[in-house]
Amino acid sequence: LKKSAGYFLFSKVPFVILTGQGDEKVAVEMMKLGARDYLIKSTNFLEILPQVAHRLIDKLSSEEELKNAVQEKEKSEQRYRLLLESMSDGVFVLSPDWRVLIANSAASDFFNLPIDKLLKSSIKNLLPSGSGDKCLSELDEALKTHQSTSVICKFDFGKGQDEYFEIKIYPVPEGLLCISTKISGRVEMENDLIKSKEQLADAQRIAHLGNWEWNLNSKHIECSDEMLDIFGLEISDRPILYSKIWRLIHRDDRSLLRETFAG
Repeated sequence: LKKSAGYFLFSKVPFVILTGQGDEKVAVEMMKLGARDYLIKSTNFLEILPQVAHRLIDKLSSEEELKNAVQEKEKSEQRYRLLLESMSDGVFVLSPDWRVLIANSAASDFFNLPIDKLLKSSIKNLLPSGSGDKCLSELDEALKTHQSTSVICKFDFGKGQDEYFEIKIYPVPEGLLCISTKISGRVEMENDLIKSKEQLADAQRIAHLGNWEWNLNSKHIECSDEMLDIFGLEISDRPILYSKIWRLIHRDDRSLLRETFAG
């Protein structure tokens, strides 16, 4: 049989063996070739055959559904992996015992470790001591409360310089989904802005000058600290209404101020 064309057919198509003589050796050989059942013709053969056929059809239908489900699962996993790998942010999933279950290439770059070494590693061993304590504390709190949160930390993973990262933490059935975004540029800009404001405040204090803005919608006046000092006001007086500033303007100058605003 193995040398015949029927062997190829049997190996590809579901079939049932019908025989007039029972032969255990032949039955075993046929089942190895893929036979779904082995029937011996008897007096009630015609009664049994429909039952066998229905049973086989049901089994084949279940196998086809399972095959389709497995294929769909594989496609879904491929799409999921493609999505992960297309993200510039580091994405990783932690188990309740702190192990890395899933990670994309950006997460590998974040931890400065190959993915094969990153997976199954404990986050407690991955984060730098000291600077990583704040992040671990937030992770632990998220696991306990099942509440989303975020934390900004400064890390040096052996790259020779500190980098700022914002880590967003989301509870998921597997544990915690974490998304790390490098924000060193944003933090640097914010620090420069703070420094610039401090320098402006120092310059105004030295020159005894100030600036203020009038918000036409809220009718509030936004004053610099030095402007408040010039007006004799306290920081606690904020927000300041325009009517309050108007009373501080010398009556001889009010008409000029009114004309300026009207223009």
